[in-house]
Order: sequence, then structure tokens, then C-alpha cells
Amino acid sequence: MAKMNKLLFSFVCLLVFISCSPKKNSTTKIFCENELQLLGSFENLTHLNLQIDGLRRNKKSKLDNIFQTEGSFISYKINHRINQSRFVLKMHSTDLSKSIEIPPPFNPHKNWIHIYLKKSDTVLFKGEEVSLDSIAIKVSDWYQKLTPNRYKLVNIALYWDQNSDIQMLNHLTTETINGYLDFVNTFSIQNFRQPLCSLSTEDIDSLSKSIPFQLRTDFFGSEKLNRWDFIPLESLPK
Repeated sequence: MAKMNKLLFSFVCLLVFISCSPKKNSTTKIFCENELQLLGSFENLTHLNLQIDGLRRNKKSKLDNIFQTEGSFISYKINHRINQSRFVLKMHSTDLSKSIEIPPPFNPHKNWIHIYLKKSDTVLFKGEEVSLDSIAIKVSDWYQKLTPNRYKLVNIALYWDQNSDIQMLNHLTTETINGYLDFVNTFSIQNFRQPLCSLSTEDIDSLSKSIPFQLRTDFFGSEKLNRWDFIPLESLPK
């Protein structure tokens, strides 16, 4: 009888443990509120119900309406998924498809990070061929090379061919996000003496201004060049 009671008690404990364990589903959070705040998840922007790979396929039907309303430079939100977790993040885009300059005007800003996923599924980081899994480190290292007054000048520009592998593009986006957040967390520990997720609302507001998350993809659409993307030649910051 005692053995039976012991088994029953163990079974009840197991049920309690299972009921109290976190349930993983499609809305499981992998970022804290402060991280999502920096990624622009809560900003009052137009939310496009698509992931980053859909931007070029749906440019005419989705983005053009925003361009026509807000002008050639727009900010909006898209969906992003990491494993079974999903959230929204802020994006920026410029429409230069109607530019009279041929070839399209290459962006001269040396503080920007340009990342290009080629149709051969190779990745170029600022013109250098690198492994996909190294992108987070390279993004974080790039910020480390800059002086603090230049952090706000950094735009992370993603480009890809229309037939690039979708899973690789989503992984590339995740690596980019992680690289940015890794740097900001390091900055937070060094300057606020606590990790990013523990900061106050005031501190997060300050970080969002001094180290803004500026992920973007731009559109050129020059039929004469038969390309949408570009890789500018850039030198390291001086």
C-alpha cells in the first residue's frame, strides 16, 4: 500500500511539472521586451503580413502602395520566424527604380553594412565572401570598429537575388539581428552595468536613439542592367 501511495504521489508530481512547464508554440518568445523594442516590434508602422523573402516578390502589390503614400523612403514592419517563434521587426526601403541615373546611384556611406546573398547561395559581407554562420560576429565586430558617434549612421542593407534560397535568406536575417543585439548587449553591460534585458524604459529609449536598428533593403529595378542589387566598394571606417 505504501508503495502504491508512493507511485501515486510521483505520478501527481509529474502531472504538476508538466502543467507548469512552458509550452512551446508558434508565439513562443525568444527575445525579451527590451530587445523587441529595439527591433521596432512595437512601433506604429504599416505591418506587411509577409516575411523578408516576400518583399521582392510582392513589391508591386505591397510596397508600391506605401511608396505612393509616403514617398520614396519608407519604414514598415514585416514578420520574421526563428524556429517555432515569430515576431515582427522594422524595415526601411528606398525606391530608386524611377531614378534617371544609370547605373543606379551606389550608396557612398562607408558606415553602412552591405550584405548580399547571391543566387549561388554564397554570402558577401561588404564585398567579401564569408560563411553564413559568421554574419552575427561580423555585424557585431563592425560596430566595435566604429566610434560611438557613428553607431547611429549604420544601416544594415540586405540584398538577395529573387531565386536565392528562402531558408538561407531567413537565416541570414536572423544572423544579422543577433549580431546587432549582441553588440548592443555588450554596450549595455559596459555602459549601464547590466544586460540589455534588464534596462529601464528610459535607458532603452536612449539606446534606440544612439544605436538604432536600421535594417533595410532598397529597390533599383533597372531593366537595362537586368539587376536589382548592388555591392559597393567600401573602405574601412577611418
